[in-house]
Amino acid sequence: MTVVKIADFEAWHLQMMDVRGEMAGPEFNSRASMAAANGPCITVFADDKPIVSIGIAIVCRGTAEIWVVACTDIGKYKKTLCKTSKWALEEAKRRFGIYRFQAAIDKDKIMQRKWAEFMGMKVEGPAMHRFGPDGETYMRYVLFM
Repeated sequence: MTVVKIADFEAWHLQMMDVRGEMAGPEFNSRASMAAANGPCITVFADDKPIVSIGIAIVCRGTAEIWVVACTDIGKYKKTLCKTSKWALEEAKRRFGIYRFQAAIDKDKIMQRKWAEFMGMKVEGPAMHRFGPDGETYMRYVLFM
C-alpha cells in the first residue's frame, strides 16, 4: 500500500523528481524557487518520494493560474494525483476565495489535457498559437467553482 504525505512545496522537491524537458533546466529551477511567493503550493510524496508538486499563482482577486509538475512515472499514481489535485483546488477556493482556476496547456500534451478535463476544466476560447517559448500552441483551460 502506498503511503501518501503532503508537504509545503520547496524547490528542492523538483530536483528529487524525475522530470524532463524544460522542467529539468536551470531556468525552471530558478523560477521554481520563487513559486511559493506567488501563491500556495504543495508537494505530494508517495512512499517518501516526491511525485507531484501543485500550486497556484494568484492572478487577481478570485482568479488563479494552476501549475503542476509531475514525475515521469506519474501514471502509476493517477488516483493519488486526482484526489490531491481536487483537494488542493477546494482548499484554494476555501482559504483564498478563488472561484476561477485557469491553466495554459500545450495542445500536444495529451495526459496534461486529460488531467484538466478530469478536473472539470473546459477549453476557453481559441487556441493560443505560437504562445510557448518554442512556438508551441497552447490551450487555455478554465474551471469555475
